[in-house]
Amino acid sequence: YTFASEALESLSDEEICPKALLTGDSLIEWGYKPGPIFHDILSQVREEQLSGRLTTPEEAKSFVLKRFRKP
Repeated sequence: YTFASEALESLSDEEICPKALLTGDSLIEWGYKPGPIFHDILSQVREEQLSGRLTTPEEAKSFVLKRFRKP
């Protein structure tokens, strides 16, 4: 318990839950229309971010544009 407690205290909120790389506003700027696909796109980007495969907004944009067609 002590080890886990000290480890948790040493982490910042940013490390535990980093700021999202993209928002729905980003998707709209790129020509996507709001709808159910937004949830899918943002969820997949978040999963990639938390796994460490995406680390910048530019990487996230490239991921979205390659993986999701504009409706």
